[in-house]
Amino acid sequence: MNNINNILVAVELDKASEAIIEYGITLGLMLDANVRCLHVSRPLSSRLIYDDSGELLDTYIDSVGSSIVEDIDDMIEDDLKQLRAMVITVLARMSIEDQIVMSNIRSDFAVSGILSEAEETATDLIVVGADVDYRKRDLGIGNLSRSIIDKSSKSVIVFPSTYGNRNLDHMCMLINFDFNELTMIQDMIEVSNRNEVHMSFIHILDEEEKVLDADKKLKVYRRLFLQDEDHGFISFNLKAGKIENIIDDLTNDMDVDFIGIKANKKHWNLFGLQQAFDGKVFNHIKVPLYVWK
Repeated sequence: MNNINNILVAVELDKASEAIIEYGITLGLMLDANVRCLHVSRPLSSRLIYDDSGELLDTYIDSVGSSIVEDIDDMIEDDLKQLRAMVITVLARMSIEDQIVMSNIRSDFAVSGILSEAEETATDLIVVGADVDYRKRDLGIGNLSRSIIDKSSKSVIVFPSTYGNRNLDHMCMLINFDFNELTMIQDMIEVSNRNEVHMSFIHILDEEEKVLDADKKLKVYRRLFLQDEDHGFISFNLKAGKIENIIDDLTNDMDVDFIGIKANKKHWNLFGLQQAFDGKVFNHIKVPLYVWK
């Protein structure tokens, strides 16, 4: 996250999207990164297969001439105006006058449109929303978010639809004492120090008897990154129990408002957690989820 220069915020054109835009702008300020907002509008071919009478698209276009294409162009222009208005509203609410936020409308299917935009604009981080229902035990982040996570070569933040607007004060990264995580940890420590944001690195265990073994690893990490000294914003911790309960504890008791995990972990089997860890985390998010790549 420390080397992020361009952030792409993918949104719908609804009131809830303003919270995602505000979150993306906040990240841009924290990371000194450019922010670009995108709305992907479904292509003509998927919207107008048939007219109201059931007539096929080709026949329908022949009967109305080129006016239908002009109508679509007008719709895209209207969408762009609406997106720009949303960005201006958010910037005004944040009392920001000198931040440039680009906006774009793309005619495509959602996943391919977001990924193409990210590739063409040298995006380092994609922010995408996810509809969740806290009345369900398994929240799930939805097929769109999962597809973006799976297919993107860049890091992704999934923003739950019910999260709303909150200050980014306490970030948490879930770690597994993996050599490949060292760069991630160092990056996040630098972000924390630069912005004076609390950062907790937490290893989760599902078996109490593994705590002693994990604690030895934890001490190595504390010595490596903190030189065995207390730090005002950085901490390394262990938590044992069910993932869903621990995530509840993080968001409720510790006031964590950002949870991160390294991508592409098939399972965490060093000290327990033999089942798929990523999926369990994805199914219980209540705050923005950062998938580091």
